[in-house]
Amino acid sequence: MAAAVPVLVHLSHPSSPAPQVVYYLATPSAYLPGLSYDGAAIENISPYSRDGHLLHDVLLYSGAGTPLDLPTGAPDPQRRVVRTKAGKPVLNAFPIRYFEPGTKRVAHPDASPPVRIPRLATPALRRR
Repeated sequence: MAAAVPVLVHLSHPSSPAPQVVYYLATPSAYLPGLSYDGAAIENISPYSRDGHLLHDVLLYSGAGTPLDLPTGAPDPQRRVVRTKAGKPVLNAFPIRYFEPGTKRVAHPDASPPVRIPRLATPALRRR
């Protein structure tokens, strides 16, 4: 996304005593691949149910139906990658978990950052 930024420029010509406004196009200096929030890269997402339970292998999509993939970058042998039945990696499954070194076991599957889950007053949506 780019923005036009007005800048006052004083011209030293006698016929132009007042400063003039010149517009410069400002663009972000860096592009962050993957997900970001307020310009910082997101490394993981911890989804919770309305009653405060940490959810596992939640698939996230944009409003247009695009998977919100968190790229792996260099392959990490410790990352537990969720896969389809055909073996294809699913990179929009959260939270991301990591195996204990040298194993295929996640020692603390319910580990998450400290969060305070608000008590919700809005009734839960009914499923059909």
